[in-house]
Amino acid sequence: VQWLFTTNITLYLLCVSIANAKIRVTIFVLVCNSMMILCGLLAASMRTEGVDQSAVPRFIISRWVYWVCGMMFYVLLLSVLNRAVRRAANSRRSRPLNAAIFNQIFFVLCLGWSLYPFAWTVTEGFSALSFRTETYTFCVLDLGNKIIFTVLFLIRVPQVKHLLPGANLGFLTEVKQPCLADEVPGGDTRNEFGSMTPQERKGRRNRNSNRHNSVTGPEGLRG
Repeated sequence: VQWLFTTNITLYLLCVSIANAKIRVTIFVLVCNSMMILCGLLAASMRTEGVDQSAVPRFIISRWVYWVCGMMFYVLLLSVLNRAVRRAANSRRSRPLNAAIFNQIFFVLCLGWSLYPFAWTVTEGFSALSFRTETYTFCVLDLGNKIIFTVLFLIRVPQVKHLLPGANLGFLTEVKQPCLADEVPGGDTRNEFGSMTPQERKGRRNRNSNRHNSVTGPEGLRG
């Protein structure tokens, strides 16, 4: 049941924080994911332990039917992520790294999540492994996928916020914000290197001299 929350949070971060996809696309992705997990839950509930032998075939057929339905929603989910969400990530001109980050996380997500159906087929589908092995397998997959996604998200996504708008390079750049300290009295401003040009210094000295003369006046000069 916790997959219903953790996987939807993962997909929400992927669609909104990285790709900035439209709200209807995000909702469609979350619905497909929720239906996939629901089908998996129903398939897992069709266990044959303690069931009458005459009802075992029906339980097995129902289990595989739910598994096929879950896989259909999974394929639909990957299709929407690969088309609509990827298109949204590639269209954001102000954040050029979004497409690369989305491709990396999407590849990890496809690779990691595709191991779950295979693990379910081997463990619960054909009962080839014991219940303890099944539990360990899903725990390892769960922890591995969440840790890898979290590390990629925390390392890669903050880099996007420091990029210059319209930049085409992958390195980080800083934007110098204007401040009052860059302005000097008299309307002079500092140049791009943070210092005044010789013409500005000469003009500032002349204005200061004229201001001093206007304040003192002839009386001040005679004194």
